[in-house]
Amino acid sequence: VMSVNTDNLTHEELCELTTSTLSRILSTDSLMSDLPGDIHLEEIQAQIAAVKGQYLTVYVMRDDQEPLKIMIPECGSNVLDLKKAIKRHFELQQIRKKDKTKISWKYIWRTYHLQLENRDL
Repeated sequence: VMSVNTDNLTHEELCELTTSTLSRILSTDSLMSDLPGDIHLEEIQAQIAAVKGQYLTVYVMRDDQEPLKIMIPECGSNVLDLKKAIKRHFELQQIRKKDKTKISWKYIWRTYHLQLENRDL
């Protein structure tokens, strides 16, 4: 365990210390090692719920791009919940990449469709 006097640290230094400590802890846990170091609480909760069997992992396949790993509650989830989870996934991705591109979700859902076994959802 590392001991650091945090009394004289700036906010940025505390954030960096917290992030690096969390990254170190997560990297040593077999269930959490694939999570990013700048993870949000909701991502940790979803991962824990998935391990307990309370969440489903949905892989959204896109033409020539890497599949999206989306997690939604197992009970009571619907297509709207899946769409919200996809939107949140992209928001977190943009935050991590420091990308400020505005995404028109209205356009996305009008143009592209979610399908399961070749049936639109």
